[in-house]
Amino acid sequence: DFTGWIVALTVPTTVIIIGIMIAYLFMGMFIDPAAIVMMTVPILIPVLTVLHIDPLWFGVLLCINMCAGNISPPMGLNIYIVKGLAPDISMGSLFKEAWPLVVVDSIVILLVLFFPSLATWLPMTMR
Repeated sequence: DFTGWIVALTVPTTVIIIGIMIAYLFMGMFIDPAAIVMMTVPILIPVLTVLHIDPLWFGVLLCINMCAGNISPPMGLNIYIVKGLAPDISMGSLFKEAWPLVVVDSIVILLVLFFPSLATWLPMTMR
């Protein structure tokens, strides 16, 4: 089974999460975020549980990643929406202007990945 295969890997948990995030970024370029969540989260919840990964933290990483995927070239779905709203702007220009946002999203993903309290401190104050 998938969970057993992931747990059997002899790599740190951080490497597994980075691999999952890269897969999510790639999927986010082509598929709607709601569909990605519906297809993948039921498969990954057992993995997260076995690896003792906070689901709240993972959910924050997932949301940030979906935002980055939706604006990432070559198929960032939100870029096509913007093109429909502003037909006078070229696709090349839109994709060129999206790269800084993708870079910032990637930096935020890395910050939340290595400093989980950035994502969990506020919900923890509500307990």
